[in-house]
Amino acid sequence: MPVTPTPDTSSGDTPTSAIYERKRLGAAGAYDKWVWGFSFQPWAWGPRLDRVLAFVREHLSAEHLEVGVGTGLLLERADRPGGFTRLHLLDANSGPLQETADRLSRFAPATTRADALEPWTGVEGSFASVGCMNVVHCLPDPGQRGIAAKTALFDSVARVLRPGGVFFGATLMNRGVRGRWRRPLAVLMMALYNRLAWFSNRADTADDLAAALRERFDDVEVWTEGSLVLWRAVGRS
Repeated sequence: MPVTPTPDTSSGDTPTSAIYERKRLGAAGAYDKWVWGFSFQPWAWGPRLDRVLAFVREHLSAEHLEVGVGTGLLLERADRPGGFTRLHLLDANSGPLQETADRLSRFAPATTRADALEPWTGVEGSFASVGCMNVVHCLPDPGQRGIAAKTALFDSVARVLRPGGVFFGATLMNRGVRGRWRRPLAVLMMALYNRLAWFSNRADTADDLAAALRERFDDVEVWTEGSLVLWRAVGRS
């Protein structure tokens, strides 16, 4: 089935998400192996791929918008029963967007190339679910304001999420992770990725994330598994 393109509203590939560009990464398979095969393990970020897939599968609807698409592995492997009647993919970077659209072509996804922090002029209508997996820690924060620098994303989601719909996502956190989950490898990777500008999450906290979500959504839940902070929230009437 054909992929349905929508207008390009981005200002070009973003430095913080350069790791996700196919030309930088080499191949989608390399990304999947490094991130899901190695990094999402107890010795690093914490939860394994099967746990993340269960979280995604639980919240997917037939009419879904995915913000920040990676390689499309999560949407493909989640294997939602009945698939999607309407699937829209949004990403600032052309490589991942095309890779994911190709991977999920059987659902004829619409695509929008847009900065998550700018107005989404190519996204119309409303959705029963919006996913945002491993995106927030990549969003730029040059002033070290933390989540406060990234709330435009949540404003846009609130606009397109229908009342009673579910907004879910996960982000890696640099602060507030303690105890047995504070793995030395996770600390090292977080510092390196921030220095390389692949991540920009030095000032992000789970408390600030929860507060920003509660300003815009109902029934907000935020919790931590390893270095990963997950959330779900419900669209307001």
